[in-house]
Amino acid sequence: MSAADGDRSFPQELVRRYVTCGQGRVRRYLKLLHGNFTRLDDPDRARFLHALAADARQITDEDLHALLAADSRPG
Repeated sequence: MSAADGDRSFPQELVRRYVTCGQGRVRRYLKLLHGNFTRLDDPDRARFLHALAADARQITDEDLHALLAADSRPG
């Protein structure tokens, strides 16, 4: 998905996809905050970093710009 797709939920859909995604009680942005992911056990940290790297490869420049330009911090 990109901004060009005309999705009316943009950038909220991007926020859900790249910022607040995750499993369990703690979402991605909280695991990144202050390096909290370093406290995960090895298997959980590996899964977290693998998913993060996969999304980093997938996000378009346009979508990344939209996330950085918007106030995309979860509320």
